[in-house]
Amino acid sequence: MKIVVDAMLLGGKHSGVEAAIEGLCRGLGQAACEHELLIAHRASHDARGLQADHVETLAAPKWADNRVGRIAWER
Repeated sequence: MKIVVDAMLLGGKHSGVEAAIEGLCRGLGQAACEHELLIAHRASHDARGLQADHVETLAAPKWADNRVGRIAWER
């Protein structure tokens, strides 16, 4: 199974939502070895800390770094 995590909020102000997204990505990366994990993130966010052997990352286009662009890209 391929699991996709929308991590577009990472890279901005770090709050509980961002901590939860990071925790989810790290936990799935460690536990879901039989599944593929794709983490979609902002182009400006360094996602190296969320990677594992079976984890792919997808950087959104640069124009999606602001709120309006992020919402449009997520749709």
